[in-house]
Amino acid sequence: MALLAISHISKSFGQGEVLRDVSLTVEKGDVISILGKSGSGKTTLLRCINFLERADAGTMVFDGQKVDLHRAAKKEIDGIRRETGFVFQNYNLFRNLNVLENVTLGLTAGRRMDRKAAEQKALDMLSRVGMEEERDKFPSQLSGGQQQRVAIARALHDDAGCNPRDGFCPGGLQPGRLHGRGTRGGGGGAEIFLRKSKGSKNPLLPAPGREHQDLIEFRRHTNSEEV
Repeated sequence: MALLAISHISKSFGQGEVLRDVSLTVEKGDVISILGKSGSGKTTLLRCINFLERADAGTMVFDGQKVDLHRAAKKEIDGIRRETGFVFQNYNLFRNLNVLENVTLGLTAGRRMDRKAAEQKALDMLSRVGMEEERDKFPSQLSGGQQQRVAIARALHDDAGCNPRDGFCPGGLQPGRLHGRGTRGGGGGAEIFLRKSKGSKNPLLPAPGREHQDLIEFRRHTNSEEV
């Protein structure tokens, strides 16, 4: 059974149709990139998956749980969010917290984990993204790439089953090295991330009047290599 299956997602803002009848299946261990130009709907699709935007239509099955993306109740949304991570395009680190505090906050405040255990888990994830030595620094003391790594560690530290990333990983951080976290059903997790492209061979949104290069496509990667 697929870890994540989204079916027939549609989303409009006013008169502007952004997503039309988009579907995607993600297996455990998958690394999926969504390619397309700015404004083609890549970020909107990720935000709909994590309920940061309400889709106008569509369903999602995540780890065996089916939800209506338009009508999902708060309890359903909270359950999905506890099992997923989200790396924002602008990282959204807390400026008044250091690196370690940024990564542990979700565990201590959201999951009521003991602080010592949370810090150990956070240090493990920071080590995996090469940021353990920067644990005491504040976001203002980090480069943009370093801030992104902290945001990735924060998204992955709670064994999230699926991790949407609004932004392509920096060259030193290969996406295949971070997938494979445990989920409720066991096995590996999955990742979905964005990348800008000049064109698209397999358009997902054949909206009338839109240029071919404005559309988006999915690509599946295995061990950081494109399939």
